[in-house]
Amino acid sequence: MSPRLIGKVEIKSQNVVKPIYFEGLKKVGNPEQTLNSWSMSGIDEIIYIDIVASLYDRYFNFKQLNDSAKNIFIPITAGGGVQSIKEAENFFANGADKVCINSFALKNKDIIFELAKNYGSQAIVLNIEAKKKSNTSWECFYENGRSNSSLNVKDWILEAKDLGVGEIFIQSIDRDGSKNGYDLDLYKEICNLTNLPIVLGSGYGKISHMEEIFKKKIPSGFCISTIFHENYENIKNIKN
Repeated sequence: MSPRLIGKVEIKSQNVVKPIYFEGLKKVGNPEQTLNSWSMSGIDEIIYIDIVASLYDRYFNFKQLNDSAKNIFIPITAGGGVQSIKEAENFFANGADKVCINSFALKNKDIIFELAKNYGSQAIVLNIEAKKKSNTSWECFYENGRSNSSLNVKDWILEAKDLGVGEIFIQSIDRDGSKNGYDLDLYKEICNLTNLPIVLGSGYGKISHMEEIFKKKIPSGFCISTIFHENYENIKNIKN
């Protein structure tokens, strides 16, 4: 089966933004226009994240998500500051098909079990912000790459799987926005760790970067943002 092509929409306030290495947020668009444009161009799914909600302990803008998703007929994974079942309900009620969690889950792991019990594992996506520590070790960061949990990425994947997570979204802080290719070493370490669907993000710049991943193991999906914002590559061309 071909991997899904997923567009990542990073939100700060009313804007779509794009950081590089999780730093220096640059305004690149409007949420509703971005989702409509990418959907019409053939994207398979959207990951929609308020990337500063946890950092600033800020309320997620559910109306903005609802307005952006109302004319979209592809799956949307949404997240940003999820800390309770009630907040998760708001995501699902406003257009999300799946909920993405990271910061709060690293500090309160029981939230994964509770969410999976209420909505099913298939609706819970674990967002991992990985930063390289050594040639074979990566640590989990949170609050948009600002804080280090000191938790090993591989250990966290296995633990989260047991708690009920249904999908892994892995991002590399060292590669994000660079267009220099995915972290092959990171993917090699995790691709045979679990049978859970793995969505690989951070670093796509050209088709050969995907081909490098195919030589190891085909992921469930590739998540891309920078080149779409820059009109550097066409969604249909990549899918073809």
